[in-house]
Amino acid sequence: MAVEPVAVAPVEPQLPVIDAHHHLFPDDAGPLRWGRYGLTELAADFDAGHQVVGSVFLECGAAYRTDGPPLLRPVGESEWLASLHTPPEMICGVVAFADVRAGAGIVPVLDGHAAALGDRFKGIRFVVGHDDSPELISTRWPLPPRTLVSPEVLAAVAAVAERQLTFETWVYFHQLDQVAELAAAVPQATIVLDHLGGPAAAGPYASRRTEVLAQWRDGLAAVAAYDNVVLKVSGLGFDPYLPPGAASPRTDVQLADYWAEPVHYALEVFGTRRCIAGSNFPVDGLQIDYVTTWNALKLLTATLPADGRDEVLCGTARSVYGLVTSGTGAGQAVP
Repeated sequence: MAVEPVAVAPVEPQLPVIDAHHHLFPDDAGPLRWGRYGLTELAADFDAGHQVVGSVFLECGAAYRTDGPPLLRPVGESEWLASLHTPPEMICGVVAFADVRAGAGIVPVLDGHAAALGDRFKGIRFVVGHDDSPELISTRWPLPPRTLVSPEVLAAVAAVAERQLTFETWVYFHQLDQVAELAAAVPQATIVLDHLGGPAAAGPYASRRTEVLAQWRDGLAAVAAYDNVVLKVSGLGFDPYLPPGAASPRTDVQLADYWAEPVHYALEVFGTRRCIAGSNFPVDGLQIDYVTTWNALKLLTATLPADGRDEVLCGTARSVYGLVTSGTGAGQAVP
């Protein structure tokens, strides 16, 4: 069940932010682990005190077509989003799903997403994050260990890049070598790495944070060496990333203290021009509320120069995804 909103004041509410990583589900999606999250809930979060001037929807397996070729069924998610007629400043970009194991055969899927969304179609995501521990979240399907660098996936990512779209993925820290190999193999692709590159802290890693972060730093530095990779500073409340038994909701200060070392390291090796902030809501809503999430992100970037801070909170997302955003809050335009 999602964390109930708490009475916390937004930090620096005048600062514009783009929520470059959130999900959305149909109203009839049924009970979800993190609670129902439709347009009403999204708009309420956007209106909760931070100046959210735009956002990017990330695929989450919602509203797929129920018939037709399986490869094309994810286009139903884009068709559903288009049917919502949300103001462009609310969801100004969409990263959809395509099964990149189909290689260059994903082109009709890309065409389908583009037909449904027009210019709001910004890229695709294919998650390979997997850990053998049953206590950690893994992909929705079993995948071979090196799926991300298979010939089929390399061909698919090349096809995505040819269309000037981004390729997005999420991995755990012990899979970062695949992201580096992918970046080297398809240098023309813009690759977006979600959720800080997977520094797990639950399950078998609950008492091994120092060891995990050491391996994560090495892996992240190897990925950051490739200029075509962008990192999302997101997932601050992600279940696998927080130690078990932590009080919920955490305060913004506690969250910022917990993430200070890894986030500052990530900002150092990638630079602010290659870092993007996002909420990962409603998934992170199991641990923290929306205002707390952005408070923590603002606290974590408070020591950056003003232009670098703006890049992380807003500018990098705008440039990487090619977003057109307004200067007003995105949630306020929802009827």
